[in-house]
Amino acid sequence: MDTTHNIIFFLSILLEWFAALVIVAVSIIVLTGYIFSLFKPAEKLRLSLARGLALGLEFALAGEILRTILIRELEELFILGAIIILRAALSVLIHWEISHTVNCLQSECEIHEEDKTKNKANLNR
Repeated sequence: MDTTHNIIFFLSILLEWFAALVIVAVSIIVLTGYIFSLFKPAEKLRLSLARGLALGLEFALAGEILRTILIRELEELFILGAIIILRAALSVLIHWEISHTVNCLQSECEIHEEDKTKNKANLNR
């Protein structure tokens, strides 16, 4: 039982470290892209950051779920449950932001295509 406990604890810590690594790596990549775009706001960069944060949170959530196996007291369960609920809520909000940003980008593309079509029609007159 003690060996299983140690393995599960190690795996949960590993998942949380991997979550932190993903979040830091994506943040550095997006920050670098933002600097090289000369501080212009870019929806694609926001989308990349949101996707990276969502992925990192999912790994962290997996680590917390694994940790539920190790709980021995009711107080630990309440604390861990609160952490899981907060991380799940953050994940839902980030996924909503991703879908909202994707919809905005698609709307912008449609508007640009309509403008191009109108400009071509005006040139052909």
